[in-house]
Parts: sequence; structure tokens; C-alpha cells
Amino acid sequence: MSTSQMPSLDLRCLLRSDLPEVIRIENRSFSAPWSESEFAEHFRDHNGHGLVAISEGHIVAFAVYTLRATQTHVLSLAVRPEYRRRRAASLIVWRLSEQASQQGREEFLLDWRCGSRAALPFLRSFDFAPVGPGRRQRRDLLELVILMRSTRLMTQAIENYEPLRPEKPSLFGCESGAMRRPA
Repeated sequence: MSTSQMPSLDLRCLLRSDLPEVIRIENRSFSAPWSESEFAEHFRDHNGHGLVAISEGHIVAFAVYTLRATQTHVLSLAVRPEYRRRRAASLIVWRLSEQASQQGREEFLLDWRCGSRAALPFLRSFDFAPVGPGRRQRRDLLELVILMRSTRLMTQAIENYEPLRPEKPSLFGCESGAMRRPA
């Protein structure tokens, strides 16, 4: 599929029923992927959220992130290999930065997993710059990440702010059925 043949993408909150497909994308994207229990733990935190990009009825990309008073922090962002470099991740990041701006968050952070060198051009395209090294304890491993910050995203989101049109569903909260607190 060439870039010109990219079908349209829709964004919505990550639902519990999306987890198997999200985990498949995670497994294909990272050498140390998150487990199902790690995803569940993320969503137990009341600040844990997820967003998926859907094309032709299939999830093609996702982000899991936290919302704090002054920041949006993307912990994992992945795209199905056959959809990479077709702007699915860009759409997710742009939408999250719009949300952050509209809700008064001042920082947009992203964890870059050190082994994911293919993501560097993407990060540069949004002017992400390293803030410093980070460590995330996961299962029985210590994952090394580089915490990245983009000030350009926040500036552009503020300059281009337009309220969502009423006919579009809200992407800023996960309505019923959304993955929030697993049972």
C-alpha cells in the first residue's frame, strides 16, 4: 500500500476489547513489549488512558499515556509495521497535543525506547528533544527510555486551536466501555 493509498483514519479511546490487537502491535514493534498485565496496570491508574487509530475496521496504531495536571506523557506509541510512515502516529500525537493544549497542559512528553531507532525521524519531525534518561521497572526487567519533550507541538496546538465540531465524538474522555479500570 503506497502513501497515496492510505485509507482514512479514525481515532477513538482504547477499549478493553482492543487489547488483543494492541498487544499484537506492541509485540511486533518492540523487543521488550508490554505484557497484558502491564497494560492492565496502566489503566488501573486513574490517569492512564489510551487512544487508537482505526483504518478499515482494524486498529493500525495506538498510544497509551498519562494525563497529569500540567502534562501529557506518552508511555507507548506503536504502529502496525505495514502502516508505518503513513501518518497514523502523527495523527495520534497531534490529537493528543490538541487535547493537552485545550485542557491547559503545558508539557508534552514521550518515552522513546532506546532500541527503536526507526522512530528517530518521526521524533525529529515533531521537534522532540531529549530531556534525560529514564528507567521504567517492568516485570523482571529494567527498561531504559529517553524522556523526550516537544515544545513545538504545544505552540502549534495553541495557535491552531479549533473546538471540536459537535458531530465528532469527544476524544478527550473515554466514554462507557472504554478501558479504564479492569475488573
